[in-house]
Amino acid sequence: MIRRTPQAEDEIVEAAAYIAIESPAGADRFFRAVDETLRFLHDAPAVGHALQLRQARLVPARVWPISGLPNHLMVYHQIEGGIELLHVVHGARDPGHLLDLR
Repeated sequence: MIRRTPQAEDEIVEAAAYIAIESPAGADRFFRAVDETLRFLHDAPAVGHALQLRQARLVPARVWPISGLPNHLMVYHQIEGGIELLHVVHGARDPGHLLDLR
């Protein structure tokens, strides 16, 4: 099972809309890369780098780049039977408001 929080869904759409300004085809590739990466993370949930979220210190979250888009990061955590995508952030957009990389 792969779940996406409403915030993660909004962040995916926002990123794709930004990409579409320059390249509608690039936005389509972004959506495909998101899906591909989520399937990979579902199959190998421990692969991401462990981190702590400021807003949810008790959730053991991980971060992993979107396939082919190393500046776009997925923040997720393992749930029973799969993963839940918490956030999608771009490295150039100070992710510090979401992440605490200690």
